[in-house]
Amino acid sequence: MEDLPKSDQIWELLTHHSKLERDKGQARLEEMLVSQKTGPLDRDLRATCESFITAMNDECPWESKLGLLLASKALVRQTNNSSVDESRHFVELLTESCVSLLAEKEEVRVRGLAAEVLGEMCHQFGPEIYLQVRERVLEIIQSNLERETDRLKLDESSHFKDAHDGSSDDEDVRSTVSSNAEEIFHDTAGWKNLESSMNCLEYMVEGCGSGFLPYITPDLVELIVTSLKHTNRFVRETGYNTLTSFLRTGKLSVMEGPVLQEKVAAQFAKHIAIGLADNWSQVRLAASVACRELFLSISDDEAKKEAFYPILLPRLCLNRYYMAEGVKLYNQQTWKLTVGDQGRVLVEKHIQEVINYYVMCTLADNHAVREAACLCIGELAVKISRPILLPHVKSLVEVFCECFQDHSWPVRDTACVASGNFIRMYPTECQDKISILMPMFLGNLKDPISSVRQGAALSLANVLQAYPEVMFDPIKEILIDGFAGLSDQPEESQRYQNLSSENATFGVVKKLRDNDVELHENQPMYSCGSLAPKMGRGGTSGGCSSAMFKKNPEPWEFADGCVHLFTELTSLADFHAKLHPLVSKISQACYKRHYTLHLSFIETVLKRLPDMAERLGKRYFKPYLEDFMDPIFYAFGSENALARVAAEHCLAYLSQWLGPNILRGRVEQVDPKYLELLEQAMMQSPMSMEMGTVPSSISIPPKSEQHASYQHLGGTPT
Repeated sequence: MEDLPKSDQIWELLTHHSKLERDKGQARLEEMLVSQKTGPLDRDLRATCESFITAMNDECPWESKLGLLLASKALVRQTNNSSVDESRHFVELLTESCVSLLAEKEEVRVRGLAAEVLGEMCHQFGPEIYLQVRERVLEIIQSNLERETDRLKLDESSHFKDAHDGSSDDEDVRSTVSSNAEEIFHDTAGWKNLESSMNCLEYMVEGCGSGFLPYITPDLVELIVTSLKHTNRFVRETGYNTLTSFLRTGKLSVMEGPVLQEKVAAQFAKHIAIGLADNWSQVRLAASVACRELFLSISDDEAKKEAFYPILLPRLCLNRYYMAEGVKLYNQQTWKLTVGDQGRVLVEKHIQEVINYYVMCTLADNHAVREAACLCIGELAVKISRPILLPHVKSLVEVFCECFQDHSWPVRDTACVASGNFIRMYPTECQDKISILMPMFLGNLKDPISSVRQGAALSLANVLQAYPEVMFDPIKEILIDGFAGLSDQPEESQRYQNLSSENATFGVVKKLRDNDVELHENQPMYSCGSLAPKMGRGGTSGGCSSAMFKKNPEPWEFADGCVHLFTELTSLADFHAKLHPLVSKISQACYKRHYTLHLSFIETVLKRLPDMAERLGKRYFKPYLEDFMDPIFYAFGSENALARVAAEHCLAYLSQWLGPNILRGRVEQVDPKYLELLEQAMMQSPMSMEMGTVPSSISIPPKSEQHASYQHLGGTPT
């Protein structure tokens, strides 16, 4: 290969069947073209490309076509004013070749690269390239917007309902019925060569830049809008990318005057709002990019921005909490760029539109949307001025009562925390709902999922903060019952006691339990990433986190939730004198170890112990310190890694809080054999804590007298 001319060497690499070789050839070609602006290499390679284009037919391997496009793209990129005339014939041949390579029969990688080459040529040679191929590219797009369905072999009764058709207020929420076979196929399968053709249009618009402005016609706008309403998610995503390219060119039209500009802008804003509520995260992200570009294009025109706020602001605000990380972070940044420090003011100004959209999203099929809606509604309670939100409080609390019945535990969790925020901020308005909400809080406090129990603990602490005189005794009874209920925790070892003649120690029973076939076979399976019906608000839809498959709470889970509840209550200094006797109840619960998961309970206690100590203070906590020594070192010496680490961190904190010598004396007083374990823990713990610093916990925000002190709606959600 080294004996070949340089152009032939490059060509052989570019057309190789291995991607690594093609990448190597592309990198070498670009390096050589940069080192010599014009010379024999580009002329020889251009001649090779022209010969290949002339001889190219359907029998040519797709790798060879891909190599042609890779070489052509690099050559076009290096074209300068002095070499335009020399390469004119090559450009004409390449233009025709790229259009032909957009055909459906071609390999998708070939189609995609052909689109990129056309975009690069538009960048180098201007809109003339677009004018040459416009009719054919747009014809490909137009002809492929629909597909024949009689060959899909689907049930004749199945049909697809597009949520974008029609004029109802909830147009932007995708279909509320369960997905059937035809919908799944249309929304996920490839759609001929429509996506690559749309990409081609996007690349050409990007390449032409502001030179594309005269060619944004009403027909082209209508074509893009049609793609935004398309059944297939890939086409919708590409449509929003193309729309973003339009917005980056500047004004939407200079040919028809400002009337059309405003009309087209309003049309685009409407469909961007639909995309911001799409069920597919990729489409939602593409619409988010278009939304930012729209606001940036009118950043100096407050009147136009004000016209778009009612439909875009609520969706932009909700997407700051969306489950998909890319969508969430991008919209948080867009929020900062768009509204600056005026977020709270703008939300208050459009509070009715914001609340209407949030409430509508709590009814969405997508459980991630319902979760984000609950988070956003809870944010309103903390950040919006009281006079603005007061008329809506009761209706929003009603929404939470519905969300508590959701099949998705994250929705139930966020509804629980958000309703607690409303109770704390609006105690009078929520008082008549306490009798309904308290059983729900208690149910979440017993939930099998730890984070749900923590959220319930936070909400119950907010209830006590809102109604201190009325609710202390009922909440205290919850704590007492929870810790006492550990005695009723079933002994899982009973199921296996006849399987071994040895003593049923924890390790033996655990091993037998882990190898129990009945626990691991013939169980329902639910795929989190499948296209099965999403977790619904009610009915019979299921999922891996569905309430339909929620197991009955166990006493140890209730006690675990009570540990979180007690810790959150210690944030309320007025109740320290009444609460501290319950510390002994917690320590006593740590000695009940007859059940398999007792180390999980002890782990929770040790994680929250530093919070209890810090908040109660030495006066109330130190008398109970010795009671926790045995559970701490029991966990440290166990095989449970999480419990062991929790014990290490707990000892590290106590050493900082009390002083290492005092802690050592207390440990020696309880049992001298623990001193060796204490030394091991101090050496192994990676925790480097300053005095007064405690591990992360759920904090209860102090009651504020002035709402003006709350942070504006912007940036990372709090």
